[in-house]
Amino acid sequence: MLPRMGVIGPVAAVLVSGAAATAAAADRGVYLRADLTYDWSRSTEYNDWNCGGTDPTRVPLYGCDARAAGDFGGSPGVGVGIGYRFSPLLRADATLTYRRGWTFSGQANFPVAGDQPVAGDATTLTGMLNGYVDLAPLVPGGLGRFQPYVGAGVGLSYNRTDEVDLAFSALDQHVIAPGGWHSSLAWQVSAGTGIVLTEALTLDIAYRYTDLGRLQTEAGEAPRLRAGALRMLAIDGTEARLRAHGIQAGLRYAF
Repeated sequence: MLPRMGVIGPVAAVLVSGAAATAAAADRGVYLRADLTYDWSRSTEYNDWNCGGTDPTRVPLYGCDARAAGDFGGSPGVGVGIGYRFSPLLRADATLTYRRGWTFSGQANFPVAGDQPVAGDATTLTGMLNGYVDLAPLVPGGLGRFQPYVGAGVGLSYNRTDEVDLAFSALDQHVIAPGGWHSSLAWQVSAGTGIVLTEALTLDIAYRYTDLGRLQTEAGEAPRLRAGALRMLAIDGTEARLRAHGIQAGLRYAF
Protein backbone atom coordinates (compact mmCIF):
# COMPACT_ATOMS: atom_id res chain seq x y z
CA MET A 1 0.00 0.00 0.00
CA LEU A 2 2.77 2.49 0.84
CA PRO A 3 4.50 2.17 -2.56
CA ARG A 4 1.18 2.68 -4.27
CA MET A 5 0.51 5.80 -2.22
CA GLY A 6 3.98 7.00 -3.12
CA VAL A 7 3.07 6.77 -6.82
CA ILE A 8 -0.42 8.22 -6.48
CA GLY A 9 0.82 11.35 -4.65
CA PRO A 10 3.04 12.66 -7.50
CA VAL A 11 0.44 11.71 -10.14
CA ALA A 12 -2.28 13.62 -8.25
CA ALA A 13 0.04 16.59 -7.92
CA VAL A 14 0.67 16.57 -11.69
CA LEU A 15 -3.08 16.38 -12.43
CA VAL A 16 -3.89 19.20 -10.03
CA SER A 17 -1.14 21.41 -11.43
CA GLY A 18 -2.34 20.65 -14.97
CA ALA A 19 -5.90 21.59 -14.07
CA ALA A 20 -4.67 24.80 -12.46
CA ALA A 21 -2.66 25.64 -15.57
CA THR A 22 -5.74 25.06 -17.76
CA ALA A 23 -7.86 27.29 -15.52
CA ALA A 24 -5.19 29.98 -15.61
CA ALA A 25 -5.05 29.82 -19.40
CA ALA A 26 -8.81 30.21 -19.59
CA ASP A 27 -8.54 33.38 -17.49
CA ARG A 28 -6.62 35.15 -20.28
CA GLY A 29 -6.74 35.36 -24.04
CA VAL A 30 -8.59 36.53 -27.13
CA TYR A 31 -12.33 36.30 -27.61
CA LEU A 32 -14.80 37.15 -30.37
CA ARG A 33 -18.30 38.48 -29.81
CA ALA A 34 -21.54 38.91 -31.78
CA ASP A 35 -24.60 40.76 -30.45
CA LEU A 36 -28.19 41.65 -31.22
CA THR A 37 -29.28 44.98 -29.77
CA TYR A 38 -32.35 47.14 -29.33
CA ASP A 39 -32.12 50.78 -28.30
CA TRP A 40 -34.82 53.37 -27.64
CA SER A 41 -33.98 57.04 -27.80
CA ARG A 42 -34.43 59.76 -25.24
CA SER A 43 -36.35 62.90 -26.15
CA THR A 44 -34.40 65.37 -28.26
CA GLU A 45 -34.79 68.45 -30.47
CA TYR A 46 -33.82 69.54 -33.96
CA ASN A 47 -32.33 73.04 -33.89
CA ASP A 48 -30.43 75.18 -36.38
CA TRP A 49 -26.65 75.13 -36.44
CA ASN A 50 -26.77 78.91 -36.26
CA CYS A 51 -30.20 80.22 -35.32
CA GLY A 52 -29.07 83.84 -35.73
CA GLY A 53 -28.60 83.37 -39.47
CA THR A 54 -25.30 85.24 -39.86
CA ASP A 55 -24.75 83.74 -43.35
CA PRO A 56 -26.58 86.18 -45.68
CA THR A 57 -26.92 83.52 -48.39
CA ARG A 58 -28.96 81.16 -46.19
CA VAL A 59 -31.77 81.37 -43.69
CA PRO A 60 -32.28 79.26 -40.54
CA LEU A 61 -35.01 76.64 -40.84
CA TYR A 62 -36.33 77.13 -37.29
CA GLY A 63 -34.76 80.36 -36.03
CA CYS A 64 -33.94 81.02 -32.38
CA ASP A 65 -37.53 80.84 -31.11
CA ALA A 66 -38.66 77.55 -32.68
CA ARG A 67 -37.52 73.94 -32.73
CA ALA A 68 -38.74 70.42 -33.48
CA ALA A 69 -39.16 68.39 -30.29
CA GLY A 70 -39.57 64.61 -30.39
CA ASP A 71 -37.47 61.45 -30.38
CA PHE A 72 -35.94 58.88 -32.72
CA GLY A 73 -38.04 55.95 -31.48
CA GLY A 74 -36.38 52.55 -31.19
CA SER A 75 -33.88 50.79 -33.40
CA PRO A 76 -32.71 47.18 -33.63
CA GLY A 77 -29.04 46.64 -34.32
CA VAL A 78 -26.29 44.10 -34.85
CA GLY A 79 -22.78 44.19 -33.45
CA VAL A 80 -19.49 42.32 -33.76
CA GLY A 81 -16.24 42.67 -31.87
CA ILE A 82 -12.91 41.26 -30.79
CA GLY A 83 -11.59 41.39 -27.26
CA TYR A 84 -8.90 40.27 -24.86
CA ARG A 85 -9.15 39.07 -21.28
CA PHE A 86 -6.19 40.31 -19.25
CA SER A 87 -7.15 38.62 -15.97
CA PRO A 88 -10.21 37.10 -14.30
CA LEU A 89 -11.13 40.65 -13.30
CA LEU A 90 -10.35 42.77 -16.38
CA ARG A 91 -11.06 42.55 -20.10
CA ALA A 92 -11.53 44.91 -23.05
CA ASP A 93 -12.96 44.74 -26.56
CA ALA A 94 -13.40 46.76 -29.73
CA THR A 95 -16.93 46.62 -31.18
CA LEU A 96 -18.77 47.80 -34.28
CA THR A 97 -22.57 48.25 -34.06
CA TYR A 98 -24.96 49.08 -36.91
CA ARG A 99 -28.43 50.47 -36.21
CA ARG A 100 -30.73 51.21 -39.13
CA GLY A 101 -34.17 51.70 -37.57
CA TRP A 102 -34.09 55.24 -36.15
CA THR A 103 -37.11 57.38 -37.17
CA PHE A 104 -37.49 60.90 -35.83
CA SER A 105 -41.07 61.86 -34.97
CA GLY A 106 -41.82 65.23 -33.46
CA GLN A 107 -43.64 68.55 -33.60
CA ALA A 108 -42.32 72.02 -34.39
CA ASN A 109 -43.54 75.01 -32.38
CA PHE A 110 -43.82 77.84 -34.91
CA PRO A 111 -46.46 80.45 -33.98
CA VAL A 112 -48.99 79.20 -36.52
CA ALA A 113 -52.18 77.17 -36.07
CA GLY A 114 -52.43 73.43 -36.67
CA ASP A 115 -50.11 70.46 -36.43
CA GLN A 116 -46.47 70.86 -37.43
CA PRO A 117 -45.18 67.27 -37.74
CA VAL A 118 -41.47 66.68 -38.36
CA ALA A 119 -40.22 63.27 -39.53
CA GLY A 120 -37.09 61.66 -40.93
CA ASP A 121 -35.10 58.39 -40.83
CA ALA A 122 -31.53 57.89 -39.67
CA THR A 123 -28.86 55.20 -39.38
CA THR A 124 -25.79 54.93 -37.14
CA LEU A 125 -22.56 52.93 -37.41
CA THR A 126 -20.61 53.09 -34.16
CA GLY A 127 -17.14 51.88 -33.26
CA MET A 128 -16.30 51.61 -29.55
CA LEU A 129 -13.33 50.65 -27.41
CA ASN A 130 -14.77 49.18 -24.20
CA GLY A 131 -13.32 48.16 -20.86
CA TYR A 132 -15.02 45.87 -18.30
CA VAL A 133 -14.61 44.84 -14.69
CA ASP A 134 -15.94 41.33 -14.02
CA LEU A 135 -17.30 41.15 -10.49
CA ALA A 136 -17.53 37.40 -9.82
CA PRO A 137 -13.82 37.09 -8.81
CA LEU A 138 -14.51 39.60 -6.03
CA VAL A 139 -17.09 37.26 -4.44
CA PRO A 140 -15.66 34.49 -2.23
CA GLY A 141 -16.35 31.18 -3.95
CA GLY A 142 -17.51 32.91 -7.16
CA LEU A 143 -21.05 32.93 -8.60
CA GLY A 144 -21.07 29.68 -10.56
CA ARG A 145 -22.04 30.19 -14.19
CA PHE A 146 -22.87 33.88 -13.71
CA GLN A 147 -20.25 36.56 -14.47
CA PRO A 148 -21.77 39.99 -13.68
CA TYR A 149 -19.81 43.02 -14.87
CA VAL A 150 -19.81 46.78 -15.36
CA GLY A 151 -18.25 48.53 -18.33
CA ALA A 152 -17.66 51.78 -20.17
CA GLY A 153 -16.58 52.67 -23.68
CA VAL A 154 -15.68 55.55 -25.97
CA GLY A 155 -15.50 55.78 -29.73
CA LEU A 156 -16.79 57.36 -32.92
CA SER A 157 -20.26 57.17 -34.49
CA TYR A 158 -20.96 57.72 -38.19
CA ASN A 159 -24.51 59.13 -38.20
CA ARG A 160 -26.54 59.36 -41.41
CA THR A 161 -29.75 61.44 -41.59
CA ASP A 162 -32.20 61.10 -44.47
CA GLU A 163 -34.32 64.06 -45.60
CA VAL A 164 -36.34 65.61 -42.75
CA ASP A 165 -39.88 66.70 -43.62
CA LEU A 166 -41.38 69.68 -41.77
CA ALA A 167 -45.11 70.08 -42.49
CA PHE A 168 -47.66 72.79 -41.68
CA SER A 169 -51.11 71.26 -41.94
CA ALA A 170 -52.99 74.57 -41.71
CA LEU A 171 -50.91 76.09 -44.52
CA ASP A 172 -50.81 73.01 -46.78
CA GLN A 173 -47.03 73.37 -46.78
CA HIS A 174 -43.99 71.07 -46.58
CA VAL A 175 -40.33 72.03 -46.24
CA ILE A 176 -37.83 69.22 -46.81
CA ALA A 177 -34.38 69.66 -45.26
CA PRO A 178 -31.54 67.85 -47.10
CA GLY A 179 -30.15 64.72 -45.49
CA GLY A 180 -26.57 64.56 -44.31
CA TRP A 181 -23.98 62.68 -42.30
CA HIS A 182 -21.83 63.57 -39.33
CA SER A 183 -19.03 61.79 -37.48
CA SER A 184 -19.42 62.35 -33.76
CA LEU A 185 -17.74 61.34 -30.51
CA ALA A 186 -19.73 58.55 -28.84
CA TRP A 187 -19.62 56.88 -25.44
CA GLN A 188 -21.51 54.29 -23.42
CA VAL A 189 -21.80 52.71 -20.00
CA SER A 190 -23.14 49.21 -19.40
CA ALA A 191 -23.99 46.62 -16.78
CA GLY A 192 -24.78 42.98 -17.42
CA THR A 193 -23.82 39.41 -16.86
CA GLY A 194 -22.15 36.63 -18.73
CA ILE A 195 -23.67 33.15 -18.38
CA VAL A 196 -21.11 30.40 -19.00
CA LEU A 197 -22.48 27.81 -21.45
CA THR A 198 -19.28 25.87 -22.18
CA GLU A 199 -15.58 26.31 -21.47
CA ALA A 200 -15.31 28.59 -24.53
CA LEU A 201 -18.84 29.98 -25.03
CA THR A 202 -20.53 32.62 -22.87
CA LEU A 203 -24.01 34.14 -23.26
CA ASP A 204 -23.83 37.91 -22.63
CA ILE A 205 -26.91 39.93 -21.59
CA ALA A 206 -26.60 43.62 -20.72
CA TYR A 207 -28.24 47.01 -20.33
CA ARG A 208 -26.41 50.04 -21.69
CA TYR A 209 -26.78 53.79 -22.03
CA THR A 210 -25.27 55.22 -25.21
CA ASP A 211 -24.62 58.75 -26.40
CA LEU A 212 -24.26 58.60 -30.19
CA GLY A 213 -23.48 62.27 -30.60
CA ARG A 214 -25.20 64.52 -33.13
CA LEU A 215 -27.20 63.87 -36.27
CA GLN A 216 -27.26 66.67 -38.84
CA THR A 217 -29.14 67.77 -41.93
CA GLU A 218 -26.98 69.65 -44.41
CA ALA A 219 -27.15 73.27 -45.43
CA GLY A 220 -28.43 73.58 -48.99
CA GLU A 221 -31.46 73.88 -51.21
CA ALA A 222 -34.66 72.81 -49.46
CA PRO A 223 -37.83 72.25 -51.52
CA ARG A 224 -40.86 74.09 -50.13
CA LEU A 225 -44.19 72.88 -51.47
CA ARG A 226 -47.12 75.14 -50.59
CA ALA A 227 -50.61 74.75 -52.04
CA GLY A 228 -49.11 72.89 -55.00
CA ALA A 229 -46.45 75.54 -55.77
CA LEU A 230 -42.78 74.56 -55.50
CA ARG A 231 -40.08 76.95 -54.35
CA MET A 232 -36.46 76.27 -53.38
CA LEU A 233 -35.17 77.76 -50.13
CA ALA A 234 -31.48 78.16 -49.25
CA ILE A 235 -31.34 77.04 -45.61
CA ASP A 236 -28.75 76.40 -42.94
CA GLY A 237 -28.24 72.93 -41.49
CA THR A 238 -29.95 71.55 -38.41
CA GLU A 239 -28.87 69.07 -35.76
CA ALA A 240 -30.22 66.84 -33.00
CA ARG A 241 -28.49 64.83 -30.30
CA LEU A 242 -29.13 61.09 -30.13
CA ARG A 243 -28.94 59.40 -26.72
CA ALA A 244 -30.49 56.01 -26.03
CA HIS A 245 -31.14 53.30 -23.47
CA GLY A 246 -30.67 49.79 -24.79
CA ILE A 247 -30.40 46.07 -24.24
CA GLN A 248 -28.07 43.61 -25.92
CA ALA A 249 -27.86 39.85 -26.04
CA GLY A 250 -24.99 38.02 -27.65
CA LEU A 251 -22.31 35.37 -27.48
CA ARG A 252 -18.64 35.53 -26.57
CA TYR A 253 -16.30 32.83 -27.84
CA ALA A 254 -12.94 32.53 -26.07
CA PHE A 255 -9.93 30.92 -27.74
